Amino acid sequence: MSFTAQWESLAAVAAEWPNLFSRSTTQSIFLSLPWQTAWAVNCCGSTEEHPVLTVRDDADGSLHGVAPLNHDKDAVTFGLDYNVTDYQDILSIPGEEEAVWDAILEHGVAAGWASIELIGLRDDSPSTQILESRAAEYGWRADRSVWDVSPYVELPDSWDAHVQSLSKKDRHELRRKLRRLEASGEAEYRVYDKEHDELPDALDDFVSLMGKSSEAKSDFLTPERRSFLETLTKTMADADSLQLAFLDVGGKPVSATMSFLEGDRLLLYNSGYDPEYRHLSVGLLLKAYGLRGAIEQGLREYDFLRGNEPYKYDLGGNDRVLYRWQLARENGTR
Repeated sequence: MSFTAQWESLAAVAAEWPNLFSRSTTQSIFLSLPWQTAWAVNCCGSTEEHPVLTVRDDADGSLHGVAPLNHDKDAVTFGLDYNVTDYQDILSIPGEEEAVWDAILEHGVAAGWASIELIGLRDDSPSTQILESRAAEYGWRADRSVWDVSPYVELPDSWDAHVQSLSKKDRHELRRKLRRLEASGEAEYRVYDKEHDELPDALDDFVSLMGKSSEAKSDFLTPERRSFLETLTKTMADADSLQLAFLDVGGKPVSATMSFLEGDRLLLYNSGYDPEYRHLSVGLLLKAYGLRGAIEQGLREYDFLRGNEPYKYDLGGNDRVLYRWQLARENGTR
């Protein structure tokens, strides 16, 4: 079987994308068609104007791989902004990952790419092993470094079992904070998980709380990223993936999370809270409610996504490593 890589628009491969995604070993929500569509609409105006590198069978033209890449002259990177996308990778049919990467690397040589930077590859991705073993075959020097960590929790059958699995200190602190919140007055946990009339207002509340949380988050919320979040909530709600959750105290929203359902996993994408309610630990406790909800849904994993914030470990997180790969052309070609 012989493969060839070529640039096509996202619109041209949209009909084939879900089938390839459902078969790929890298079924990250960030590689799903709804996510890629949201990014394409905001960065390029439409999916017709957003290119991706496809890998097709020379014999019948069938799609065997997609690499969401961006090329600027001879420098190539993943196509999505890593500030809004935690995991990045390629899609390929299981067992064909190496052949798909061979086609990509060979295309890069023929196209005169001088460098490839791949940020956000997980340590359990087939791409990590393949790049280490195959890049040199095509004249690429591959350097790998740890980019970040992504804590996650393997979920037990019950909330009590999870709490019991925490360290004695963290277990005591969580229970103490939950009791304090309950004693403070009326506290309510609510979730928006589908597209409906109230979703725009819910997103406004989420963005407001996110901006209040810290100067860094306020700076993050540029008009472009706010627009991306608006599009993203619609595409992910339509895909039955969105979970926009709030903790209310006395009828007022005081903390919020945006999460996405990915099969039997829940991914915590971002969050915000009102600093006036910091004394009630409303940020951490909303995440605890979300984690408990994931257990009650029978999910397998709760993924805190990128970053080593202390609360992730307070709630039982264990690190998954994310890599940055930098490929540069060696002297000569294959």
